Order: sequence, then structure tokens, then C-alpha cells
Amino acid sequence: MRIFVPLLICASVVLPAAAGKGSDTERKELEAWAHSLDKQAVHRAVLDHERDPLGDDAKKIRPVLVVHFEPLDYVVCLDQLGPLLDSRNKVSDAIFWQVVFGSGDFVEQHADQATDKFAYMLAGLESGLRAYENILARKPKSRVELLDALLKLRNDGHLMDFVKEKPCDKK
Repeated sequence: MRIFVPLLICASVVLPAAAGKGSDTERKELEAWAHSLDKQAVHRAVLDHERDPLGDDAKKIRPVLVVHFEPLDYVVCLDQLGPLLDSRNKVSDAIFWQVVFGSGDFVEQHADQATDKFAYMLAGLESGLRAYENILARKPKSRVELLDALLKLRNDGHLMDFVKEKPCDKK
């Protein structure tokens, strides 16, 4: 299954309050803030989220990043990440969003490769795995089977093989 980020974010019940807590005024303020950020500020926010995806700062910046990346045209492959959404725990949610943000950050930072879905999907997964490692450093019992398997693939140099096996070409 493939899903475009704007549809994912608009249809998602994962962050219903994050996109403005139901208030049009709050949503507009969030949009103005998110769209006022330059690429470097967004990149720093993505890296901050990656460093501590379960921290209070991550919870605050997540809605801003969601809104910031809405206009970008890139795919988040649920064939790759579906089990994270199914688990409904804090670690899985944080890593899912980090993959979304890492992919969007790659698209924004590397405009010349913005249509190379393998490149941005790989970048997103790598970002998510770094975030997962940061969580494990603080909370070693927070293991997620899928993420452990992806870490092994990455460490063995086969993460791109995983991306290419699940490219989301199916509708």
C-alpha cells in the first residue's frame, strides 16, 4: 500500500489535536509558524526529534513538522511501516513520524533527488533507525521486532534491498 504524505496527515487520527486542536485560529497559527521556518530550522527540528523522539520537545515540534511537510510530494510506504502503525505504542508512533520527517527532510534538503523515492525512503528509514537507537540507549527494553530486523539489515548493508523489495508500486 502506498500513501501520499498529505493524505496520510489529513486522514490520520494519530495526531488529531496536533494539527490545531480543532480551532481554525490555532490551525492557522500553526501553519504560519510551520511555513515560516527556513530549511535549516526544519532540518534542525528533524534532527532534534531524531535525537529524542519521546521527549517533551519532540511532542511539541511534531505538529509543526507535520504541517510543514504537508505540501511536499513524497510517499510514505505503509508496506514498509505498517506494523509500526498497528502496534499503537509510543516508540512505534515516534519512529513512524521520524521516518515521515526524515523522508520529507531529505526531499527538502536534496531538491535534485526529490523524485528519487528509493533515496528518500532510505533516508527516512535511516533517520527512523537512528531515532530508535537513541530510544534504546535510554530505554533498552523498548525493543520493536520490525525495527530490530531493520537495524540488522542496515548494519549488514542491506537496508536498500528492503526498500527496493517494498517500493509501494501497488495501489
